[in-house]
Parts: sequence; structure tokens; C-alpha cells
Amino acid sequence: MAKYLEILTPLQEADYPMNELQRLDWVDYSKGLGIFLIVATHVLGGLHERAITDLYMYQFIETSVSIFHVPLFFFLSGLFIRRSARRSVTDFVVDKTAVVLYPYFVWSISQGLLQIALSQYANRPVSAVDLLKIAYVPIGQFYFLYTLFVIMMIYRLFYRRSGSDIVFVSVTIVCFIIERSGFNLIQWNVAHDVAYFLIYFGFGVAAAQTSILARAPEWRSVWLLAILIGGYGAIVIGVTAHWEQEPIVTPMLVMSGIAATVALAILIGRSSTLPFVKLWGTRSLEIYVAHVIAAAAMRIALQRILGFNLPVAQIVLCIAVGIYGPILLAYLSQQLIGPYAFTLSQTRVQPRLRNPWAKGWGVSHSTPRQQAKT
Repeated sequence: MAKYLEILTPLQEADYPMNELQRLDWVDYSKGLGIFLIVATHVLGGLHERAITDLYMYQFIETSVSIFHVPLFFFLSGLFIRRSARRSVTDFVVDKTAVVLYPYFVWSISQGLLQIALSQYANRPVSAVDLLKIAYVPIGQFYFLYTLFVIMMIYRLFYRRSGSDIVFVSVTIVCFIIERSGFNLIQWNVAHDVAYFLIYFGFGVAAAQTSILARAPEWRSVWLLAILIGGYGAIVIGVTAHWEQEPIVTPMLVMSGIAATVALAILIGRSSTLPFVKLWGTRSLEIYVAHVIAAAAMRIALQRILGFNLPVAQIVLCIAVGIYGPILLAYLSQQLIGPYAFTLSQTRVQPRLRNPWAKGWGVSHSTPRQQAKT
């Protein structure tokens, strides 16, 4: 979920004319769909714990959506990691600290303090001890940012050693197999999260070295619709048959959901009828770190203050506030203190992709040391 999008190839954007680049709107739409699903499942979870939603409905939706909504962001982050990895180690670490680790600490502390202060209203109270341990034990939804940062550092280590992604992708598969086999080699929750999600980051790294996603925006709508229906249909069938816990089946279901979401994102982008989904995507970091606070505040206001308990209305209102509350906060904070409520960086790199059919296009697979000599 890194706030700053990179370029799919390791080539420098500045080396090519702007007309040879195409804006990757489908990335923003994919992130918008993904963040909507994350907010929706968290809202349903909060209402379920308060016995507002139907148990079976919640379990089925939560299981179906949770299979792929977080892996989607690891996949997208893997797509754009290679270019930033070409920087020096220091620059790379500083950049990822500014856009991933910084919001992790700022918002872990903010949400943790609120949960401590309002523990009587919280579904999952946080103690002062929990807050003191966030340097190595993430709380709440912030495990994603912590895990993403660790995975990015692992990728940079492999990239520095070889400049090739083959070894890295192979390691991600091995880690996933070990994790799903039940081995508890390291008794640290973050290590288990890294081992599980690393493979989807690796799939993104691998996909970036092909022309599949470069061609996808030009595919016929009927093919995209087939991918959409087939991908989401596979998940429904898998969850109904309880295959989601099978080590071999899980990655296939996850990638089916990711493919379906990307296909839906491209179709939405073509229609230009849902521009707000793109807004959700460009503000996905802000929504992710602050949506629990915003949605919980709305739920508490509706239930405790107004005595309002209509499930559908609560779901809609909490999701709306969970999405637009953080967006409003981002705009307000930008006017008051700049971007520093969410990031230490002041620039936003737009997602662009080299046209694979442009004259003279190619991808360098040389190591950083070889590139320095050219």
C-alpha cells in the first residue's frame, strides 16, 4: 500500500518521452476497490461483534473477501518495487521509512491512545503495554504496513546481491510452503505474516517483468468480464467448499480474486462513471490508517448516542464515514500541516508504465553494479 507508485520496469522514466508512457489508472481503481473491501469487512466485523449483523452472512462475506483484499495490495506493491530498489540502500530505506514506517508509528500510536481512552466503547481494547510494544508487535490493521516494510527490506537485500528476481520469487514460494505446513520456526507473528504474504508480493514482482499487465488495459471488455466473473466465481465456489484453507488452493483463490479485481478496475476505468473509486485508490493509505477510528466513531455514535440499530443503514453509514472521514482529514491536514499527518514525503509519483511496443523498448536485467558502469 505504499503511497508512492513506481514504474513497472527498472528503466528510468526520465529517459523516455512522456508520450511513450501511459498512465496506469487501473492501479488507482484496483486500490480503490481493495480499500473499499477492507473497510467493508472491518465495518461488518465491528457490527458483528455488537451482534448487529447476521452471523452466516458476515462469515461468508468476510471469508470470501479477506482471502484476497490484503494480498492485492502486496501484489500491487510488488509490481512497483524494482525501480525504487535501484536506489542506494540508504535512499531506499529512507524512502520506505517515510512512506510506510512513518504512518505505521503515527497512526498506531494515535489509534492505540484512543482505544485506551475509550476502552469501554472499543470492541478490542488496547493496553498501554500493547502500545509500548508496537516496535515489534503491530496492533490492529497496522500489521500490513509493518509486514510490507519488512518485505521491502528483504527484496532490497536480494536485489542488491543479484539484481535478479528469480531467486527472490523462488524464496517467496518456499516461505509460503513452510508457513502453510505449520512449522513454527520463528515465534514472532510478523515473521508468520511475512512468510504468508511474501508470495503475493513476489507474484507482483514476477508479473512486472512480463507484458501481461501492460497489455491488459487494451483487452476486449468481454475478456475482462470473463476474468471478473471467473475469478470471483472461483472464490465463491472455494469458500462454499471450504477449500480456502488448503495450502495448494489458497494461492490460486487469492490470485483469482486479484485478477478479477484488476479486470473490474480496468472496466470501471474505461466507463469513467465511478471516478470516486479512483479517489479512494489515490487516498488508500490515508483511508487504511484512519478508517477504523472513523468507522468506529460512527458506530458508537449511532448505537450508544442515537440508539440507531438498523443493520443495513449502519453498514452503509459506517463504510461511508470510514472512507470519506480519512479523505477529509487528509485534505484538512494538508492545508494545516502539509502531508505530515500521513507521510514524511511531499511528492507523489504517478503510476506510469513504459509502452512495451514503443520503438527501442527493452528491460534491463543487469545488476546495480553493472548499471553503474554503463
